[in-house]
Amino acid sequence: MNYKNEVRFVVTNKCNFDCIFCHNEGMHKENINKKNIINPNDFKFIAETLEKCLEIKKFVLTGGEPLLRNDIVDIAKLIKNKNNEINLITNGVLLKNKQNIANYLDGIHVSIGTLDKDKHEFRTGVKNQLKNTLEGIDSILNFDVDIKLNVAMVKSENYNLDNLISIIEYAKKINKEIYLIEIYPRNSDHHISFDYIEKMIYSLGYKRGLEKGLKVSFSKEGYPNLYITFIPCAFVNSPLVDDASAFCKQNQSIYIMPDFTIQTCFEKNEEHISIMEDVKNRYEGGLIKKIKLARAKIGKNCPLIKN
Repeated sequence: MNYKNEVRFVVTNKCNFDCIFCHNEGMHKENINKKNIINPNDFKFIAETLEKCLEIKKFVLTGGEPLLRNDIVDIAKLIKNKNNEINLITNGVLLKNKQNIANYLDGIHVSIGTLDKDKHEFRTGVKNQLKNTLEGIDSILNFDVDIKLNVAMVKSENYNLDNLISIIEYAKKINKEIYLIEIYPRNSDHHISFDYIEKMIYSLGYKRGLEKGLKVSFSKEGYPNLYITFIPCAFVNSPLVDDASAFCKQNQSIYIMPDFTIQTCFEKNEEHISIMEDVKNRYEGGLIKKIKLARAKIGKNCPLIKN
């Protein structure tokens, strides 16, 4: 089995936004650890062990809003080396004040969604923060880091082309790629289907390109590349997927939660696999065993798979 060699560190569930479409990276809120007993060296131990023993070399810092952690720069600095890849997912509001984190990252995905102040306040649940996100992006443009714009495709904003066109023009101005994210679950009031998003892109003169895993690319000469991206659950019943369980195993990252448990499924509130004791005791064998167990559970007995 070819597993996805990526670990997503959900370093905090806290966020300075209250987005209308947020799924908390699959977290169930009752499992949130309220005591901040995890330190940067714990993340370093996990990253070094998984690189050495399982050849996992891609790590994503996410949340919540990861920049809310006072030690987030230290975490990035300690887990980064010349052989691995570290990415950050952020709403960008605090980037200007913590821009030096870009020195230890390969990529930063900034969630922006819209350039309209009123629409931004509706989607995020907070006022007067769009300016801070844009200033945050500006503050890292001169760093050697790959910046991408994440656009969750909210129906109220994107059922016509105006919002998407404005984002494309902004991305063209700063020469960055755009990731259009289909909101999950599909029965959400804010969901727009892949087919509708694709038709919007086609109407702007884009042509479909490579489809790989959870990402479909679109290109247009002289304009930024667009990608439509999904979480694995969105593909479970797709006619393009022959084996939904295998597809999930091959495309689902390992999610390590703020309390150092591993959640293996977005749909099931099953018992999490705790790695806390193994990490605190620096027990490599125990950690590897738990990671292998988590991999075995991914895609197993999926409640969305139709028999």
